[in-house]
Amino acid sequence: MKMFLCAVCTLLSFSATLSANQFEPLFRILAIEGEILVQTPGTDTFTPARENRAYHYGTTVKSGLNSSARIIFSEGNECLLDADVMVIVMENANNPTQKRLRLLNGRITLNLREEFQDLNSLLVETPSAVLIARGGRFSVTMRTEGDMQIAAIAVQRGGLSIEGPHYNIAELKRDDTLTVANSRDKTFTRIRVVRGAFSMEYRDQDGIPQFAELTTGSTVKIWRRRSVTGQTVVVTILITTAGGDIERTITYAEAIERPDDAELPEFERPADYFEVRRKLEQEADERPKTWWQRLRERTSDRPERPDIDDLDEWDDFPELTTPVPTTTTTIPSVTPVGRL
Repeated sequence: MKMFLCAVCTLLSFSATLSANQFEPLFRILAIEGEILVQTPGTDTFTPARENRAYHYGTTVKSGLNSSARIIFSEGNECLLDADVMVIVMENANNPTQKRLRLLNGRITLNLREEFQDLNSLLVETPSAVLIARGGRFSVTMRTEGDMQIAAIAVQRGGLSIEGPHYNIAELKRDDTLTVANSRDKTFTRIRVVRGAFSMEYRDQDGIPQFAELTTGSTVKIWRRRSVTGQTVVVTILITTAGGDIERTITYAEAIERPDDAELPEFERPADYFEVRRKLEQEADERPKTWWQRLRERTSDRPERPDIDDLDEWDDFPELTTPVPTTTTTIPSVTPVGRL
């Protein structure tokens, strides 16, 4: 009898944990104030959201001026919408436990159980950075100023990590606040630490991971340009201290993946095609993975963001007018510190 009771208690405890943590198949919208509109999958118009109604993932939610609402994933896991927000609430088609918020404009605040990752995952995608939630409370504000798309990120409790082009921030914790800005053509990224201290990972000209310790006032600028040959992207990273002094600069070239030569007619293939192919495959296995390859492995799905897809193809990157050696530490056309 005691064994039976223990088994029942264990089952009830597991069921309670599951129901508390597992995101529901549909999300709900609560506490609607002002104008909240939704565009459901397969439609091309926005309609007013209804209180406590469940919506399919893939729905776009938009809030008007002086408006707010709460998106409920499950008990204790929610997203608060401020005024003038546009966000697409999605899930991974191949892995429904992975949810994605594509923030196009405005401010959202996530409240997540610390243990929500036991059964779910949640990404916040912006044009400037991809945030990987770890539980707790944090806010993300997306805005556009001229040519710059700027994401402001503030952690109140818990933590998160950030994946970006040619950098990675493994852990942001309580009170860490920063902005991440990209130019629309993705050739320039700027990271500014507003408050807190954390470590940023990047790679040097030899592909070896390096770490920069950033503190309040630190700035990181990253330039990307396609080489004259069109086969590499030249990356320049400039790290400055809170006082504006240059702490570190580095420039290297990163290979651009091209379509498989096997797609070419046989007579157009290089004479040493098979030998070159074998060598390239061997080098690819040994070469450090690029940021979007690491992101795809982490999410188990190809990101559907148009700007990431464009970045993968490098179609929007202007060419350099002169070649840049992969080991140089000089900075081509650097914008003075404090500008941009």
